[in-house]
Amino acid sequence: MQKLKKFASYLNMIKYLTDTPVTIGTLIRYEPIIRLIVESSGVIGSITEVLPNGDGLAALLNIPLNQVTKSPASRKPRNVTELTYDAFVERGKDSDLLVSLDGPMIFPLNERKGFIDLLADHTKKFLVTSYPLEHCALDVDSFGLLTPQDTLSRDLAGNFSMGYSTSEMLPKNSVRKITEWNEPTLIHLMASYSNLVLASPILKAKILDWILESQVLSDSDPIYRKTFLYEVVP
Repeated sequence: MQKLKKFASYLNMIKYLTDTPVTIGTLIRYEPIIRLIVESSGVIGSITEVLPNGDGLAALLNIPLNQVTKSPASRKPRNVTELTYDAFVERGKDSDLLVSLDGPMIFPLNERKGFIDLLADHTKKFLVTSYPLEHCALDVDSFGLLTPQDTLSRDLAGNFSMGYSTSEMLPKNSVRKITEWNEPTLIHLMASYSNLVLASPILKAKILDWILESQVLSDSDPIYRKTFLYEVVP
């Protein structure tokens, strides 16, 4: 892997953090990606996020981003250039980093590997993707059915209907895995049912630092979600 700069603290990059309100769960999921972008300054230029949930990375960083969606958004952040999914499929390798957190869950199990292969074909340098794993995720998501909500959330409904992956779905040989991050089940559960929403860039930076320093995304069992970092094979 290309040599990356040593990361110090998110407090050094407050000017790049937005004041858009986000949940603790969003910070936990995106911390490794933000760290990768910071550490790879000078290596990663263009960034594309594919099928984000809501504003995705644009809710955290005020840097130029491309976002791929199934349908045009009624509004989008000023730093975002939007692409339709069909237009993205037709494009070649034009981004240094492709990110798709839980994007594979939009597709049925039998189509999920093909989507990940497509992502591998469209990145020039790095690919980050994530998805819940069946062993614990099915139990945790089923817990959501017991909470006093009038309707099943879009995420849970999609997970149940599309199915859960049982293990890592390795992309084609054009990329190789560099590392992976684990989201512990308890951390996911606590974040999912927390009403805490953060907008202040300083608070976001502090919490991102705590996530980093506590190594909460290191090896831990049971695991709700895995996030994988791949690099294009030279």
